[in-house]
Amino acid sequence: MLGWMFKVERLAVAVTRSRLHDLEKIRNQELARWEASMTGGKWLFDLEQQGKAEQLNFGGYPDSFLLRASIFKETFKDGPPRHDGPLVIGDDYVIPGDYISKIELHKERIADVKDDEWLIVYMWDQS
Repeated sequence: MLGWMFKVERLAVAVTRSRLHDLEKIRNQELARWEASMTGGKWLFDLEQQGKAEQLNFGGYPDSFLLRASIFKETFKDGPPRHDGPLVIGDDYVIPGDYISKIELHKERIADVKDDEWLIVYMWDQS
């Protein structure tokens, strides 16, 4: 596993595990997208452990989490969360442990989101 590609979307309504099959119908606008190295998803697992996010799907194709917009805004006030991890060296590439790239933050959309709205974070394994 080389790292993760993240995408954060605003939802029209709250989604629970029992309504996961409705997910495609209620996806709304993209708020952010970026790539990060292997430990770049630690922030989501930390939020889940703290009871601030709920993991809906696991397996990397994609993993998905629900969290309130207020949590996202606080976590992202300075951009995607910083992290550190192992250096990955392949045949024709090197990925630093703190790699974050291809950042797209739609600040005007994020500002329009109410703090109590639900967001979904997709986390794709970049094998």
